Amino acid sequence: MEISLSYYYAGNRIEIGPVVGFQSDAPIREEAITQNMQYLVKELQGQPVLALFGSWHAQKSLALINPSAPDCKSWAMRLTESGVSIYSVFARGLSGKGYWRDERYDVELNAHRVQFADGTTLSTVLGDAPDYSILYVDLRVDENSSALLGNPFRDIPAGEIYDAFVVFRDVTPMENACS
Repeated sequence: MEISLSYYYAGNRIEIGPVVGFQSDAPIREEAITQNMQYLVKELQGQPVLALFGSWHAQKSLALINPSAPDCKSWAMRLTESGVSIYSVFARGLSGKGYWRDERYDVELNAHRVQFADGTTLSTVLGDAPDYSILYVDLRVDENSSALLGNPFRDIPAGEIYDAFVVFRDVTPMENACS
């Protein structure tokens, strides 16, 4: 409760738009999510929990850096470090439209920047399978674990960040039910 109030008084009230003061409130939010997840895992006696969060929150190592809070650890990192088993999936669209914080945007994944250990790029893989609308890459497999995801990720092997990634060829924005 105390964490929720701290987050609220940092200016983050429901339906007021983008988060404010990210540097001070990001750790508050991540700690609250971490504690909520720990509670759920305990209450469910270790049964699986499905959580949908953005790629920054789901990273298991500090690969995506937010300049406003460069040392802030995501809840997935916090849980992993505490010994909770996390299966984290990075999902992206190759093209289409997205919707985030009351704004539509063009989805673009620079597939040529995603590179596997043998030099193959995601563009090549997608080109070899033009009829596939979804591509799943298991990053726990040795051949895939050292893949690099490209900008904005640091040069950390993808298998250290996520357990898998899923690419959708074309995406459509979800309904904006928050405004």
